Amino acid sequence: GDTLVRHPDVHRIGFTGSVPTGLAIQRSAAEVGVKHVTLELGGKNPMIVYPDADIDKAVEAAIAGMNYSWAGQSCGSVSRLMVHESVYDEVVGQVKAGVESLSIGDPLDPHSEMGPVNNKAHYDRVVQYVDVALQDGATLLSGGKRPEGAQYEKGYWLEPTLFADVTMDMRIAKEEVFGPIQSIIKWSDEDDILAMANDSEFGLTAAVWTNDLNTAMKMARALDTGYVWINGVAQHYVGTPFGGRKNSGLGGEECLEELLSYTQNKSIHVMLG
Repeated sequence: GDTLVRHPDVHRIGFTGSVPTGLAIQRSAAEVGVKHVTLELGGKNPMIVYPDADIDKAVEAAIAGMNYSWAGQSCGSVSRLMVHESVYDEVVGQVKAGVESLSIGDPLDPHSEMGPVNNKAHYDRVVQYVDVALQDGATLLSGGKRPEGAQYEKGYWLEPTLFADVTMDMRIAKEEVFGPIQSIIKWSDEDDILAMANDSEFGLTAAVWTNDLNTAMKMARALDTGYVWINGVAQHYVGTPFGGRKNSGLGGEECLEELLSYTQNKSIHVMLG
């Protein structure tokens, strides 16, 4: 990778991955030439649920948007579920039931809804966050351990894991786990939840769930993220730039601007007479 980044004939670099690798790419590229670099990096993405939201749909979206089918290994996962206090218990109960109903198994099995974590080093890192969250005082609602059964003895399996009573002074609320661990945070004041949602080095995606469009647009504009869903999660739309702010990256993908970024302009003036 470093050789490719430093090659004098490579002038355009697009990367998706971790923040440390993105920083390394920027350093290497800058040391050898002037290059166009775009980065799609990590996320600690909030999903904010207002009391007037369609709770059943919001719960379904919270589970789908966590990308448990990839064992949560997605930079766009809604790993911070932020729920208004008036519907907190209802949402927590339904999300817990939904997460516990997921079928864990071989990704090649069409009946499987979640597979294993990618490799041992990453598995060890993800599992460590379970202990960290418990030490910080979060409430483990479900998961947090290897599933039972002979088929899970080999490989890097972790049950879908749900923590409640998470606060912003906990590492689980700020650091990207990149695994099947979701945190639920209670809120009551709109200004407070906006501050909590923006209290992160990341700014990739966010989701706002409410039936009040004015409220949704106000919150969407104030969120310091590059991509916002209103009453939705996870889906990407062709032509809409996907990319983040802060340490979530530089530039947009899946849009005309990305296509044009792989070209170079040249102006030719012909003087006649």
